[in-house]
Amino acid sequence: MAGRLSELFSRVAEKVDRSVGWWRLSTPLAVPVLIGLRDRLRADNLYDTGRGPRDRPPYEDPHVVNHSTARTLNGTYNDLDDPLMGSLGSRYGRNVPLNYTNREEDKRLLDPSPRLISRRLLARPDGGFQPATTLNLLAAAWIQFEVHDWFSHGTDYRQRPWEIPLEKDDPWPDEIMQGEPAEPNRTMEIKRTAPDPSPDPQAPPTYVTQDTHWWDGSQIYGRDPKYAYDWISRSVRAAVPVWSEPLFRWSVSHHAGKG
Repeated sequence: MAGRLSELFSRVAEKVDRSVGWWRLSTPLAVPVLIGLRDRLRADNLYDTGRGPRDRPPYEDPHVVNHSTARTLNGTYNDLDDPLMGSLGSRYGRNVPLNYTNREEDKRLLDPSPRLISRRLLARPDGGFQPATTLNLLAAAWIQFEVHDWFSHGTDYRQRPWEIPLEKDDPWPDEIMQGEPAEPNRTMEIKRTAPDPSPDPQAPPTYVTQDTHWWDGSQIYGRDPKYAYDWISRSVRAAVPVWSEPLFRWSVSHHAGKG
C-alpha cells in the first residue's frame, strides 16, 4: 500500500512540475513536488550495484569519533544510517537497469570511433569560443567540483590501453597543429579504468571511486591525511598571523588527523 501511495505521489508531483514548474510554486508547495521528483528519479534512474567485501576505504579516518560534527577524509558517515555510502572505494551506481550494463566487445566499443564522434558531433565547427550566456564563472567552478567526484575511478596500468585510430587530418595532439608532420597510422591512447577489487562474477562489471561520492570538500582536501595535512599547512600558514600558531596546529590536527 505504501509503495502505491508513493508512486501516486510521484506521478502527481511530476505532472505539477511539467504543467506549472516547481520553481513557480510557493515554498510550502514546491518542497513536496521536489520530494516527489526526487523519489521518481531514485526509483527509475538510480540502480544500486551493491558493495563487494573489498569495496571499502583504504584506511580508517583518524578522527572518526567526530563524524557527527565534521567531514571525514575517507567519506564515511556522510549518511549516518549507512556509514559506507559514498565513501572511498564505493561502487559507481548505474542510471539504467543492471541487466543492460553488460560490457560490449572491444571492437563494438570502438565502432564508430569515439574520436570521430567527438570531432563530428561535439566539436565546435569553427573551433571558436561559444559563450554560455545563461551561466557565469561560478557555474564553471561548480561543474569542476562535480566532475572531480564523478569520474575519479582510477587507472589500470596493467592492461593495454585503448588505442583509437586517428584520421589523417586529425589535429591531435597539439604538436600537429603547430606545423609538425603527422605520423602514419597514429592512435590516441587512453588508459583503461581500474576494475572493482571484489567484483561479482554473476553480475555485470563494476567500478569503484577513488574519491568520495559527495560534494564534501574532497576536491580541496584530497583523499588521504598526508595530502590534507600538507595543503592545510601551506594554506593556513599563509593566511594567519604568527600569534595564532596554536590555533593553526589544532586546525591541522582536527582536519587531517595529525596529533
